[in-house]
Amino acid sequence: MAIAEIFTQQRNHSARKRNGGRTPTEATNDAKRPIEVRSALEQMKDRFEKENANIETKWKLIERPTGHWGMLSNESIEKMKKELEKYPVPNIISACASFMCQVTKHPDNKYGPEYFMAILRNKREEDAKRVYNEVFRAGVDLCNNLTPPPLSETPEKTVEKVHDILKEVFEKPTPSEQLLHLESMAWWMVSYSEKASLSELWKLLEKYMERSIQVTLKTWSQITEFFFSRLGSLLYNEKLKPKKNKVGPFDNIAVFH
Repeated sequence: MAIAEIFTQQRNHSARKRNGGRTPTEATNDAKRPIEVRSALEQMKDRFEKENANIETKWKLIERPTGHWGMLSNESIEKMKKELEKYPVPNIISACASFMCQVTKHPDNKYGPEYFMAILRNKREEDAKRVYNEVFRAGVDLCNNLTPPPLSETPEKTVEKVHDILKEVFEKPTPSEQLLHLESMAWWMVSYSEKASLSELWKLLEKYMERSIQVTLKTWSQITEFFFSRLGSLLYNEKLKPKKNKVGPFDNIAVFH
């Protein structure tokens, strides 16, 4: 141990040959950043500058509402600027219009920043519901076209088509598209359970997936977790009796209004 300690101490007192006879400190002081490092730092600087400019632009958009709030502390202003960063410009403009309309209608009332932010959150929620409805309905239409109607074929044939659909779902480019298509499939399975045994279909699908080379075990575990969270024991309930009346696969879909 003593020999190793002496060797390392002596070695650290002398400069490495690759430093050109300079000490590590001198080599570090004279070192220049590689081009790729400088480029990354410049890109990061540009991104921060753009983000700051974007926040300041959004803050200017709410100039009229802020005139009705009185004096705000620097801490409150910075907090609001960070909140505004989350919202797109159209939502902010729309919220400003709604806020000023309310102030005009009731000039005697006092409306603070909390009221404005509530309007802004509501605008964003309205947009989210509209987009969800439009895209979800598109996913339902696609599922109607891809998925065979219940009892039109043997369960074995239906399983093959369901397998192919699930394979296509996970080839979609974004998680949102995958989720919407899986939601549509869940609705179809509910419809199937009204006319035939969903547990029988699910057992056949499990066996089919075990032999499939197109759907990985990881993907199948995600599929199982999703459908169990939506349908629960319906997937394995042998006692569920199918209804005799015929209903369309998506006759009772509920959407936001």
